[in-house]
Amino acid sequence: MHKKYQNQGFSVVAVSKQDPEVVRDFVKQNNPPFPFALDPNGSVAAKFQAKGTPNNFLVNTNGQIVAHVQGYKPEAFEEKIVGTIPRLLKEENPKRVTALPW
Repeated sequence: MHKKYQNQGFSVVAVSKQDPEVVRDFVKQNNPPFPFALDPNGSVAAKFQAKGTPNNFLVNTNGQIVAHVQGYKPEAFEEKIVGTIPRLLKEENPKRVTALPW
């Protein structure tokens, strides 16, 4: 997603409540093409009412959650998150749209 839409104003930001060393090791080993943010006290998760992991949020430029998928559900992710990105970019462009995977 990030690579496909980044030139159109879309970005992915991963947020993790895991131990910072675990996240650093993951990033070092996998070299994801998007940034990872640490949320050790769970304040971001609380703001988005994220219960458990993973959670995927599609957030518009006003900070509103446009789509959310909780848990590992590939079909729902494709439909609700990936399927919404082109429409949202068309509405929001040239502003930025962000996906927050937990």
